[in-house]
Amino acid sequence: MEKEIAIIGCGVIGSELAQNVDNKVIPNCSLSIIFDIDSKKLKTVHDKLKNKPTLFSNFKEFIDSPQFNQIDLVIEAASINAASMYVFDILKKGKDIMIMSIGVFSDYN
Repeated sequence: MEKEIAIIGCGVIGSELAQNVDNKVIPNCSLSIIFDIDSKKLKTVHDKLKNKPTLFSNFKEFIDSPQFNQIDLVIEAASINAASMYVFDILKKGKDIMIMSIGVFSDYN
């Protein structure tokens, strides 16, 4: 059974992840959603994909969407700031999240 994936961030890491999931380099996953506040980056990544995921540039719309309810895993590939801003809301929605910007864990306050 395939896991439904959402990726936050369309920079170098997020773009590479999206393309690898799309090309089945990463097995047993399908890319359902990509989210980035930069709509230009979203379109650039989306245009490179064969299977077209849903796009979001508004975080509230992203986590409140019916598509988000179907997600098995959210991968944060944006920035330390994005990780700190979004992780708790994603966890509150009962979703698993993989944090790529691990520097977020260095803030102990």
